[in-house]
Amino acid sequence: MWRETAPIIVGALLWELIGRLLKFPFFPPLSAVLRAWWRIYQTGELIGELLQSMRSLGVGYGLAVVFGIALGLLMGRYRKVKYFFDPLVDINLSTPTLTYIPILFAFFGVGDQTRYAIVFMYAFFIIVVNTMTGIRTVDESLVQMARSFGAKQRHMFNKIMLPAASPIIMAGLRMGMSRSVKGMINGELFIALVGLGARLRYYSGQFNIEKVLAILITIVVVAVIMTTIVQFIDRRLTGWAETVQST
Repeated sequence: MWRETAPIIVGALLWELIGRLLKFPFFPPLSAVLRAWWRIYQTGELIGELLQSMRSLGVGYGLAVVFGIALGLLMGRYRKVKYFFDPLVDINLSTPTLTYIPILFAFFGVGDQTRYAIVFMYAFFIIVVNTMTGIRTVDESLVQMARSFGAKQRHMFNKIMLPAASPIIMAGLRMGMSRSVKGMINGELFIALVGLGARLRYYSGQFNIEKVLAILITIVVVAVIMTTIVQFIDRRLTGWAETVQST
């Protein structure tokens, strides 16, 4: 426990010390930032904007998980599906997702759908690639053995392919969550109506650096918590992989 918390404690102390000694207007001490965070919290706007952001994150990431795993399974198992979608996936992975925001804005307008779509775009393709890679690395002898015993296609997916590919799939879900948080904030920064990104842009426009850093701390905490939840699920589902490696 100490090894995980020590860097955070040391970083917080250094932040406070440097902020007090140097007195830079753009780098206030941590105590001032925390006081600003508390003032925002007391007004109720922080919780309201946080809930808006979490809804965007939950809907966008949830859709990316469902459709990303489904497409990744098909691409990993069927060569024709892979050849058809491979160029699309490669193009979207190599293209900055920010460039799609004006297009999504034109399609969906100013509304929740645009924010959901942005989060979805950030996570979807990395989940597809990891799921496809996981399926393609499944030992083919296991598939052949199941087929020889008369297993149907859905049974091979559920009982063999998914469990064997789950460590790589979960790695994709972890990366997808990290990217989803980025998408959540970037989308809100551009649309600037609701959410933590909107607050961030508003306080930046006021040059209120203490409140800007307070919102940034909130975003970091959200990202850490959500990633930790995915990692916990990962350990619950793929703990057997570590056991196999250690034996």
